[in-house]
Amino acid sequence: MPLYPYRCENGHDHDHFYWMTAERPASIPCPTCTAPSIRVFTTNAVQDDFPEHYNVSLGCVVKNRQHMRQLQKERGCHDWEPIKDSSLTEKQRKGGNW
Repeated sequence: MPLYPYRCENGHDHDHFYWMTAERPASIPCPTCTAPSIRVFTTNAVQDDFPEHYNVSLGCVVKNRQHMRQLQKERGCHDWEPIKDSSLTEKQRKGGNW
């Protein structure tokens, strides 16, 4: 059952549950003051895929991806990339016998 946030004309915030198949009215009465409440639309929280962490290789705290690139540039480093050897077969590249 999803939870939907509502706010009334007087500024009261409250949540309301609806079944997925149920119709959701444009306004509902506020449980605090019975004034009409409308649904509040919010954005989803976005979590960074590169959280702040201590990088052992660089010996310092890295705040985000941009900070990591800046530190790498200052220290003459770069991200590890696998060697592209054309003599290896496709099976060997995927971890097969070689």
